[in-house]
Amino acid sequence: MAYEIQLQSGAAMKITMSCKGKFLATGTAFLWEFQSKIYLVTNWHNVAGKDSITGAWLNKNSVAPDQYSFTVQGADAITGKHIYADVIYRRDDFGTVWYQHPTLRGQVDVALLPFQPIPAKNLCQIKDIENQRIYLRPGEDAFILGFPLGIEVEKTPIWKRATVASEPEIDVDGLPKMLVDTATYRGMSGAPVIRRVSNGPTKGGDWVHTMEKVELLGVYSGRLTFGTDKRLSAQESQLGVVWKTRALRDIALGRQVMAIDAGLVDPDDS
Repeated sequence: MAYEIQLQSGAAMKITMSCKGKFLATGTAFLWEFQSKIYLVTNWHNVAGKDSITGAWLNKNSVAPDQYSFTVQGADAITGKHIYADVIYRRDDFGTVWYQHPTLRGQVDVALLPFQPIPAKNLCQIKDIENQRIYLRPGEDAFILGFPLGIEVEKTPIWKRATVASEPEIDVDGLPKMLVDTATYRGMSGAPVIRRVSNGPTKGGDWVHTMEKVELLGVYSGRLTFGTDKRLSAQESQLGVVWKTRALRDIALGRQVMAIDAGLVDPDDS
């Protein structure tokens, strides 16, 4: 059946992490274009297998993923027909190396992998818009495009509505992140957070009307936790953590390498 999907839906994909053939978890990743280069973007904890805050292993066997599987979407460059392409990255095949934040490293829960375009295919990707002309304000709508509990619809993500909950220009905890009010679940880690905008005030206060455009606000990495019972506090807070697009740009420009070897993450490897 022929159908048309939103470009952003095609850019987001479910990513499956495994180690030595054993399933570990699913998350979300997406393709992002910055300065004419394409990156696969997801969370640091998805590829490292560790909590970005505590450094604790996320699975009982204390291993990092050695294989990442996902499906990219696009259009055949000749026929224009919608196509899928299954991709598997194996650490042993090409020495999986992800870029992490050049100064904050694992404190920023974002990882980028340079993505090699697939021949004869125009891939769905989210392009960087560096200058947001229309001011982002608390209370505005945003959408998180991910795969809660691995749920997908013909390989496309679920769009979860969110509300910008913190002042976007203020960095939460002194890190390049903000908060959104939303109900999410596991499997959405690494999802792109976007907004659709066609009118609103500029930073100087002028009101702008323009054609609708889609802006990437950042990368979702999970719900805010606090206290000793983190599972309960995450459910109670209903606040999601979004790493700002600025962090992605810093990583792409800084290219601080995070090499994963034998299940261990060495943040000092560069």
